[in-house]
Amino acid sequence: MSATSQAVMQAFSVYRLGAINCIINKNDPYNAITFYRNMMAMLPMANRPTDIEIKDQCGEEPKMRDDFTEDPDETKYQSEVMHYFRRYSFLIESKIGQYMANEIANRRV
Repeated sequence: MSATSQAVMQAFSVYRLGAINCIINKNDPYNAITFYRNMMAMLPMANRPTDIEIKDQCGEEPKMRDDFTEDPDETKYQSEVMHYFRRYSFLIESKIGQYMANEIANRRV
């Protein structure tokens, strides 16, 4: 792997750890989604999922709740946003995996 590819992989790892930290220590899935969005931004345009692909595979991103009376303990809200995060992170990780597999294959040729 080239030095550039290694630097990109290290950046992906840092963002991934940041997302994990947001989920485990802070219980902040919106921040974790932002980390994955930043990972997606580092991919070349040809390797990024389109907005339509994201919407088809992940659905609409849940909006932050602003009405406390709808869901006082935030159980419904948390389950919706975590469900979205699981689908979104899987999509981005699969795109990263495809990108890295292509990079490795191109280096061998």
